[in-house]
Amino acid sequence: MTKKKTIQTFIKESKKVFGDRFKYYPNVPYPGGKEKITIYCNKHQKDFTVLAVKHTKLQGGGCKGCIVTRIGKEKIADHPIIEEWDRKKK
Repeated sequence: MTKKKTIQTFIKESKKVFGDRFKYYPNVPYPGGKEKITIYCNKHQKDFTVLAVKHTKLQGGGCKGCIVTRIGKEKIADHPIIEEWDRKKK
């Protein structure tokens, strides 16, 4: 029988990958891997949401500011994540 992941397990796994880049909310229930979770970006000082499974598998990468910093402003307009954000706004 598989143990259900808890928020504490998620936080521990995330900290192994990202260190102290983000702050996690330990008093919320773990939403499951295919649901969004709210995380606080220490660098850009704001909350962002991401699918829990993407965050721990290095696909989340951080808040919008982190992604812009990582990819570069000149390349961001054509990046698939921007297309995803644009679809969500509609």
